[in-house]
Amino acid sequence: MENLEEYNEDELVAPEWLNEEFFEKILNETEREKNVKVKSIDVKPGSKKGDHYASVMFRIKIDCVGFEKTVIVKVMPFVDGPKKDSLDVSLFETEISMYTEIIPDFEETLREAGDNTVIGGKCVYAALKPHPIIIFEDLTQQNYKSVSNWGGDWEITKKAIQKLGRWHALSYKSFKDGNNDLQKFSSNFFSGDKMIEFPPFGSAYTNFLEMLKGTKEFYPYVEKFEKIAQNEPLVKVQNIYKAFFNGEKANLFVLTHSDFHIKNFMILENEAGEVQDVKLIDFQLCIFAPAIIDLIYLIYMTLDSESRIHRRNEIIHYYYEVFLKTLEKLKFEGEIPKLTDIYKDMITFKDFEIFMLITSLPMVFSFQEGNSKVGDEAFNDSDKMKEFYRNPIYIEYLKKVLPSFLQQGFLD
Repeated sequence: MENLEEYNEDELVAPEWLNEEFFEKILNETEREKNVKVKSIDVKPGSKKGDHYASVMFRIKIDCVGFEKTVIVKVMPFVDGPKKDSLDVSLFETEISMYTEIIPDFEETLREAGDNTVIGGKCVYAALKPHPIIIFEDLTQQNYKSVSNWGGDWEITKKAIQKLGRWHALSYKSFKDGNNDLQKFSSNFFSGDKMIEFPPFGSAYTNFLEMLKGTKEFYPYVEKFEKIAQNEPLVKVQNIYKAFFNGEKANLFVLTHSDFHIKNFMILENEAGEVQDVKLIDFQLCIFAPAIIDLIYLIYMTLDSESRIHRRNEIIHYYYEVFLKTLEKLKFEGEIPKLTDIYKDMITFKDFEIFMLITSLPMVFSFQEGNSKVGDEAFNDSDKMKEFYRNPIYIEYLKKVLPSFLQQGFLD
């Protein structure tokens, strides 16, 4: 019997308008064969707790006269709570543009260069009115599957980097060639005030400091992090996302995914369990910004602790090789950033890595332990949020990495 506690509450029951009549109308607009008759629909949650927070998703099996079709449906949050309070229709505007304009254009450009890379899945239908909605092909019907855990996998990460490096190269070339189309992606959740108001972020630095003060080994870091917490760290993160539009300098501006975590990958394996392909999903937060946002995100949100520490440089170098080879394949003739330029941007925007260390990583460790409490309901529960910072695994990880943060000057 299915365990309903694995799913977010707002995905257990679909809104009333998402019914047979709706899908019959949509299918008659999108299917090659007209006069489609929908007999029934079977609605199930589209994801589990901790998989995503930027929308409400359903997997819907549509039983039609003569055929069946399964789709993934994404709608705006409609249940009162932090998710509904924090998100708005601009997320859907961004994702619709990405799926219907940018990604198809990028993939076509790659094909013209002899590269048949497919970046993500396909959008079947999208609309903002009367209800914001995006309907996607169900990649599980093509034997793709979501990653089962947050423990990290090097081969999955490498495949994802191959897609990211190509995507970044395409957007970098477009920008340097004078195309301003990508600059319409000028804001997202992280660049706006709702990010600062988001409960897990708003309480993160306080909870982190409380944990430091209660752990003897961290006493030498307390003063450093007190100064960081007092200096509007979330505003600094906002400004990193807005760096291009604020006139700040970076060596590598691209169209970022901005939510590049392992649950936003769909993987295809062969019979031996080897990863053959990764498709990227969830393009709601894309923004034209420093490339290191995606790089730091993938380091913190796709890997296990040992890889995050010991394979960091390997990851960055591998990404750069894909980026460089793609520019060569695209016959880009402009100035190409050096590998050292990426490291310079990481130092320039070091506040973003501190942000990931303090806000997202505690939850990732709880995800890795299979903590079912890491759902939407945890965000308004201060005790649950504090538990993330008391996790012994998180504390042991900090003991390994905080010395390097101090020695690199990240805490200055």
